[in-house]
Amino acid sequence: MKKVLLLILFLLLSVAANTGELEAHEFSDFAVKKQYSGKVATVILATETEKMFRTRLSKTAEKEVNFAGEYVLTSWGCGSSCTVAAAVSLRTGQVSFMPGTICCNNSDHRTLDYQSASRLLITTGYINEGGIYGRHYYEINDNGFVYLKTEKLIEFSDKNPN
Repeated sequence: MKKVLLLILFLLLSVAANTGELEAHEFSDFAVKKQYSGKVATVILATETEKMFRTRLSKTAEKEVNFAGEYVLTSWGCGSSCTVAAAVSLRTGQVSFMPGTICCNNSDHRTLDYQSASRLLITTGYINEGGIYGRHYYEINDNGFVYLKTEKLIEFSDKNPN
């Protein structure tokens, strides 16, 4: 009898643990209440990286909000199949770089998936050209991007295994 109860308890705990992993993140789960439409703040170039991309970030702030209600998300290539991304807050001037480069997306998903009325950013590929190939979920807040989770994807290759 004890074994049966322990088995049932184990199964219940396994299901409960896996439920969190399967939780999907939708753009609507991270909805912003309104789009910023006030005066555009001067871009803050505090770090060496921000200063290195001064022109790109300043020009980004001239565009309309396209991410999370107050940000303009921009991206550019950093080599073969490599993408760098940053968000500029039009409200505060704060620059938030993605925590790593995104590379090697060979799926049907967009490399960067985002919406103007959601704080959720989904990247597809590898982060910093390593780790898990998948869809990586981030939320942006006043302190930058916060990692939420990764969904592993099967990497497709056009290389013939034979």
